[in-house]
Amino acid sequence: MEIKSHPSKSLQEHLSNVGKRAKELISNLELKLSIAKKKELEEIAYLSGIAHDFGKATSYFQRYLKNEYSGRLSHHGLISAIFGYVLADAYLIRHDSLIPIVVYTVVKRHHGNLEYPGEKISNFSKDLRCQFKDIDKENSRRQLKKIYNFLLENYRIDLDEVWEKTKKIIFSDVDDFILFDIEENLFCSDLEVNSGIELFLITNLLFSVLIDSDKKEATGINENFSKKELNIDISVNKYIEFCQKSQPEKFDPNKEINILKNKFFNEAKSNEKLDSKNKIYTLTAPTGIGKTFTAFGVAEKLQKKIDKKKRIIYSLPFTSIIDQNSDEIKKIISYNLNKQFSKSPAKFLFVHHHLAPIALPKNENLTNDSQHSIDYSNYLDDKLLLESWESAIIITTFIQLFHSIIGNKNSFLKKFHNIVNSIIILDEIQNIPPEYYEVIRKIFLVLSNCFDTYFIFMTATQPEIFKSKDSIELVEYEKYFDHQIFNRVKLYTINSLQRMSIDCFFQYFKKKFSSRNGLIVCNTKKSAKSVYKLIINEPQFNPYKKYCLTTYLIPKHRQEMIKDIQENILNNKNIIVVSTQLIEAGVDLSFAEVFRDIGPFDSMVQVAGRCNRNNELFPRRGNMFVFHLSEKNEKGENYDPSSIYSKVLIQRSRELIKNQKELNSSDFLHLSESYFRSINYKRKSMNLINAICGLNYSQPRNNEFPVNKFALIKNNPQEESIIICTEREVEKLISKINEIYEKLKNSDKFQVEQNILFGELDNIKRMLSMYIINIFSHDLYNYYNTDIIKEIRSMKYISYKDQQEYAYDKNIGFLKEPKKVISSIAIY
Repeated sequence: MEIKSHPSKSLQEHLSNVGKRAKELISNLELKLSIAKKKELEEIAYLSGIAHDFGKATSYFQRYLKNEYSGRLSHHGLISAIFGYVLADAYLIRHDSLIPIVVYTVVKRHHGNLEYPGEKISNFSKDLRCQFKDIDKENSRRQLKKIYNFLLENYRIDLDEVWEKTKKIIFSDVDDFILFDIEENLFCSDLEVNSGIELFLITNLLFSVLIDSDKKEATGINENFSKKELNIDISVNKYIEFCQKSQPEKFDPNKEINILKNKFFNEAKSNEKLDSKNKIYTLTAPTGIGKTFTAFGVAEKLQKKIDKKKRIIYSLPFTSIIDQNSDEIKKIISYNLNKQFSKSPAKFLFVHHHLAPIALPKNENLTNDSQHSIDYSNYLDDKLLLESWESAIIITTFIQLFHSIIGNKNSFLKKFHNIVNSIIILDEIQNIPPEYYEVIRKIFLVLSNCFDTYFIFMTATQPEIFKSKDSIELVEYEKYFDHQIFNRVKLYTINSLQRMSIDCFFQYFKKKFSSRNGLIVCNTKKSAKSVYKLIINEPQFNPYKKYCLTTYLIPKHRQEMIKDIQENILNNKNIIVVSTQLIEAGVDLSFAEVFRDIGPFDSMVQVAGRCNRNNELFPRRGNMFVFHLSEKNEKGENYDPSSIYSKVLIQRSRELIKNQKELNSSDFLHLSESYFRSINYKRKSMNLINAICGLNYSQPRNNEFPVNKFALIKNNPQEESIIICTEREVEKLISKINEIYEKLKNSDKFQVEQNILFGELDNIKRMLSMYIINIFSHDLYNYYNTDIIKEIRSMKYISYKDQQEYAYDKNIGFLKEPKKVISSIAIY
């Protein structure tokens, strides 16, 4: 009987296809490695591919395919990993190489997340021996050796020797194998930091090509989805010329602002140091000068200098910025490609974040490629294609990008091979936590030097991540900051930044604020809500429309509110907006006056970018006032809202501005440089680097911060995700999820039906994400012991009726204090 890898596929066919595809993915890359030769890595990718499902040859797994057995002896990752280790060791001959450990690591976890290769496996000794005894039966051994003799036809590897060594490891003390072959080799390798990082990135790369090849081969996805699309020609210049004709008022080349924008654009593109030898560039300039257009123009020029088309990855910190910027980039591509783009947009551009829908039919020849996928039988295939970043241009979040480079999760690392060799544009880079500057610097240097990856960092407040010798600044940025057009804001401090109560601040605001529109930015939702309540109850502000824009609002309502604010500003209506940090970057709003509770200096500069943003007050400037709030916590004690930030960052920021009576926005540049120079957060970075160099993806150890603990945004364990059913249809979607789970219990795991159900489930969850808010547990105090917060399948939600009666207000969002006394009490 033929050994199968899947119900309708032979093991030999699957292993051969996965090995060949993994090898091809490596061979298509430009690599300049120091600890392994590229040709060697190609063969290792192939060997990993043919080893990864070795354990599927057991009768236990074959019975599992027929739904006759579901026990742990059908697991195949660990035994396949040991076989892969021995196979790689036999190929390399050099016993000082760490590459066999890498093969063991990636094969062992190809159905899960990467973990430290030195994790003890003695608990699985009995299982391993049962599995190998089963494979070692005469008929099974003969079939399996026939398969591997075919797969290793072009390799000088003694299969009998590999077989016996695998057997010896399994039937001896397996923890001795871990201790001496794995851990001792890792600890004694004595790699320099750069070589250790290179080993880590090689591991992630081999894992990426293996899991991507495995998943796509198993589903039969067309591997040529977007190869030719990387060769497209996109001209930003041509698009700008088109805009000058179609929108003459906005793009008039004789306007002073457009003269500056064009000068900036041309200076960056014509920089003589822009070539294939230099890999890391910075683009520092004031808000509103057109950095996004310029960065894509630079990437376009860089591709010509390299003489090879590369995938462009444009990464930003927040989803709110992505939606705005992706529209502009889509217009550039659409203008250049016209019908070619409208026919198959996802081949050329993929916007990837947790709120973005998946929309791509599987058949690339379909004429309706631009339509949303509604055929759920193909949905997961579409998702797999897109989320491995096959498209020519990717627009994504920092979370998606950084966790796909410094991470251990299968779902993130499957796209790492498509990050390698790309041009990566990082916008608003100052939003990266300072404690990760050093690790990012070191990893990006290795990525650029060894993995032929290019970086463009752009911001108005460039943090000191790279030393001047490591990067090229594309423009002489001082002249742009000093220009009167970009000197748009005057900054004042209130009360020398001495702490003031919310009531004191409000009295100050009443006396000082006199403009048509204004923005108040608080550090906490509680502060924002308190200030908002004072404003809506003050007769002086009756002529104004008031907004409270915080994450107490569901994402859908936040988007609607931002759009309404934009329209009212455009129509010169009287408005006051009270918000939190969510308005700092990427929200295209402009106010005459801005008030900001003290925060890190770069955050305050970002808020200043919402003041007189379009220089509409010229020749006057917008006014920004920085204050230091104090509020009462739940116990009635004084609480400093700025404590949500690092004390060091707040202290540095205070020192910069507290004695300054007045600052101009032209001063922000040198103040930012001084601020970033004063920050030193190397300890956490160095502990993470130590873990990276030891392939420690998962194990807590002294002086090491395991890779799986890396998080750009810290998850607060005290926060809970709640779905607010502000529409009746949302409750129906939640019920639908429950129905799908019930159907999944009874579905055949290898049938199209399950693929359809998972696809439908994934799409519903994306739709629900527009109604989810994260709430601190203490904010839910008044809802505990009631049945207001319901739960299905670990999803907590508030029904349409209950959110109307008790828990939600469309103007301010979730209500800590219910609208009325809750009559329903949960009975346990």
